[in-house]
Amino acid sequence: MNYAISKDAANYRYGLFKKAARYGECSRFGHCLECEGETPHRFFSVLYCDLRFCPRCGARMFARLYRKYAAVLDYIRSHPRRGFFIRKITLTSKNTGTLTTEQIKKFNEDVKKTLKILLSGVEGWGALWCDEVGFNNYNLHAHVLFYGPYIA
Repeated sequence: MNYAISKDAANYRYGLFKKAARYGECSRFGHCLECEGETPHRFFSVLYCDLRFCPRCGARMFARLYRKYAAVLDYIRSHPRRGFFIRKITLTSKNTGTLTTEQIKKFNEDVKKTLKILLSGVEGWGALWCDEVGFNNYNLHAHVLFYGPYIA
């Protein structure tokens, strides 16, 4: 019989003890704060884990990012450009079995160079991306949200 393993148990199993603890304690603790002024009052500020797979925090993080880039997306929708579309692209690096800060920086520079080479001579294109590492391995890849023409 197959049993689903919880995210905090999976994190603990793979040696991610701090992440497992954060997930397990998400929104269970917080700080008691007190406002200063003529009528001081106390309130409770909850501590969240801010992990993208957390049911509470994932939605909060998505809403925060959407608010940050909503103006750009609204502009694109309200000013359509012939032949330009929003697309998703995934760029992957070679899995070398290790992952260092220098490798991540080089990978991001390579993503920039790749997009600039593909779109040389094209005006008005843009891209946002998020790096991600595969589960329990070193497979570094970037999920790119791209606005521009068709790339052959």
